[in-house]
Amino acid sequence: MKSHFSSMVNYSHFTFYRFACSAILGLLIAMPIVANSAITQLAPGIYHIETLNSDGTVVGWGSNAYGALGGGHGRLNEQNVIVVPGLTDVTAIAAGGSSSIALKTGGTVLAWGSNNYGQLGDGSTTQRLSPTVVPGLTNITAIAMGMEHAVALKSDGTVITWGRNEYGQLGDGSTINHSNPALVPNLNGVVAIAAGYYHTLALKSDGTLVAWGYNFWGQLGDGTATDRPSPVAVVGLTGVTKMVAGYGHTIALKSDQSVVAWGRNDAGQLGDGTGNHRLSATPIPSMTGVVSLAAGDLHSVALKSDGSVFTWGRNDEGELGDGTMTGRLSPVQVPNLTSVVAVAASDVSTFALRSDGTLLSWGDNTFGQTTPPATIVNVATIAAGRTHFLALGAFNPPPQVESQSLKIAPR
Repeated sequence: MKSHFSSMVNYSHFTFYRFACSAILGLLIAMPIVANSAITQLAPGIYHIETLNSDGTVVGWGSNAYGALGGGHGRLNEQNVIVVPGLTDVTAIAAGGSSSIALKTGGTVLAWGSNNYGQLGDGSTTQRLSPTVVPGLTNITAIAMGMEHAVALKSDGTVITWGRNEYGQLGDGSTINHSNPALVPNLNGVVAIAAGYYHTLALKSDGTLVAWGYNFWGQLGDGTATDRPSPVAVVGLTGVTKMVAGYGHTIALKSDQSVVAWGRNDAGQLGDGTGNHRLSATPIPSMTGVVSLAAGDLHSVALKSDGSVFTWGRNDEGELGDGTMTGRLSPVQVPNLTSVVAVAASDVSTFALRSDGTLLSWGDNTFGQTTPPATIVNVATIAAGRTHFLALGAFNPPPQVESQSLKIAPR
């Protein structure tokens, strides 16, 4: 196991995993208001977006590197929507670096895109341009995806993982990559899962959390900075109802609607008013009445019960949506944004779904990932990967729409 910790770490650590970006968007973009749209879930990755629609179909846009959009080809950028062929009866989607996975109503899983670490789970490391069945998976109830690893929750409360395992993020006690799904040993009673870039979390039925994988900044919350190839308890934390994970930080929502965070904090992504990394769960004082969370690379997002949205952390690409490009150590409210029912975050972009079905986005737009097409209706779920975006929903010709945008200050 690797142990490592420093009070401040430069942004340059591992930046070779990220595409160079520029703040070419500089807008809070409102998706055109589409009649009868019904988006209900957001799950972005980094530079690609996938959306799950109410009819069980999936569409996507943004970067198509390695076939991440599942359209059967590898053209790099798709600012027009791609319908993922052959996908029906989908109930959930998740997106990783340049890969995507989908859960079907029968509890089976399909995957497509980059597969260099076996993250598609088909027993190979061959790139797939179209959805491919992950063999041997049944009775799956939830899915999650990190940068290059995947996680699945079974109906019996056990957890399956596959893909990259350099830091122990598969939780099998080793650091060996696996291209076939394998059970996480000695783990049961799980009711929810989440994946950061290189670490994994599981919520147990008693409201406690366990975590494993990369722990350079203390993102596992076990009081150390030692990588863990097997699940360890997040210390001193109970009453958890939801958790999300970014590159090097983790955020948890408690049953009293308060929020705690731990791990990397050099951009203020923990929201505690400091730039100090935290090895264990630390309360975010101003966060009360929270109902949902999202985590990007170096920024965080909270949705409150009144439909307002708060953000904090890095803001170099305008990903906080506060009208500036100034990083924030504590939460700030996104102005002129109300009636939000779901939030999501990719690497340096942020997404909000309003009760009228309007999808809004802000931050980096290098691959067109924060420019949602106006031709998607009845959307049920969206998922963003590192460079692409998927949607589960219907796809119609452009209707008569109205749109709006709010400029933010240039650099």
